[in-house]
Amino acid sequence: MRIVIDVERELLEKARRTLGTSAVKETVNAALRMVVERETTRDAFESLRSRDWSALLRPAGRNM
Repeated sequence: MRIVIDVERELLEKARRTLGTSAVKETVNAALRMVVERETTRDAFESLRSRDWSALLRPAGRNM
């Protein structure tokens, strides 16, 4: 898909250096991927954090 946007040159350069990319398209796609991955990771962490882990803390062979 082709989209025309204005980007902050300095921000794009910082992102390019951070991501190790060279082309604008590559930098934007990598940055978008990172945002999506971060949100996916956050959702997974919240899902794990909200679980009841107490059964794992019980000694083996004891059902309380």
